[in-house]
Amino acid sequence: MTRFVARKSLEWGLAFLVFTFFSFLLLRLVPGDPVLYLLKVDELQVDVAEIDRLREELGFTDPVWVQYIQWLSEVVRFNLGDSLITGQPVTQLFKNNYAATFELAIGGILVAIALAVPLGAISAFRPNSALAKLASGLSILGSSVPSFLIGLFMMYVFAVTLQWFPVMGRTGWESLILPSLTLGIAVGGVYIRLIRSTLLEVMSTDYIVMAKIRGIRSKTLLTRYIARAALPPVISMFGVSVASLMGGVVVLEVLFAYPGVGKLMVDSVLRRDFPVLQGYLVFTTCLVVTVNLVTGSLLRLLQPHLYRKKVSR
Repeated sequence: MTRFVARKSLEWGLAFLVFTFFSFLLLRLVPGDPVLYLLKVDELQVDVAEIDRLREELGFTDPVWVQYIQWLSEVVRFNLGDSLITGQPVTQLFKNNYAATFELAIGGILVAIALAVPLGAISAFRPNSALAKLASGLSILGSSVPSFLIGLFMMYVFAVTLQWFPVMGRTGWESLILPSLTLGIAVGGVYIRLIRSTLLEVMSTDYIVMAKIRGIRSKTLLTRYIARAALPPVISMFGVSVASLMGGVVVLEVLFAYPGVGKLMVDSVLRRDFPVLQGYLVFTTCLVVTVNLVTGSLLRLLQPHLYRKKVSR
């Protein structure tokens, strides 16, 4: 396990360098100049010499690779820099906004689990039941319809028409329900299909069929054999979908005016606030890397025989 974590850490460290460098480069190629926005050239007449002086002060006149090395040297010391617009430390901005983002992400994950696990299992064990048909409908809905369309429908029905929940903002636990349900349906639809197909595949294997013939109780068979064999694909899928999950959270934050990191990113894009955007990319990359390391370790614990075979080869 130690060798696995060390090898994966090295691989993800190299991937982190490549990803951050190209994202750093692409941000510099985006049309628009943060210096012009900072000086508000559209509203005031600013001398060209003042623009050049500020560009040099911010380091924008250096080659991109020099800017990247300077930025990376600060990142390894856990310093993401300061916002070009507000002057606040990027870490402080994230600290103020990520609490709401994590609330929404955790709420969506809990809703997805609450939907996917029972409905996926019912679809596998009782494919002709009414709940199985409901699961099929939710699966198609979550897989094919964009999350913002689901969110607009939820807002119209439950906030505008029925007035059960607030339309927008973060005013309490009530304001978390609609975006969490929207995210949970969008994510849960994929997992319903995955759990159903995985369970059907596991139940058709020889050792499960033989266990049934031997008379092992259904409860023991489900908890000790079927569930354990069905977990690895679901865990792998979760590790892969973390990035898209965070992207969905950002979209729903903008839609529901939820004051998380999504609104901060939209404002930063419009204002070309490079340090904030780069800090978000670093944080998201580290989150994806961490989740993949954890899921990889869990897979090794659940299926040690597969990795022993790889080593012996």
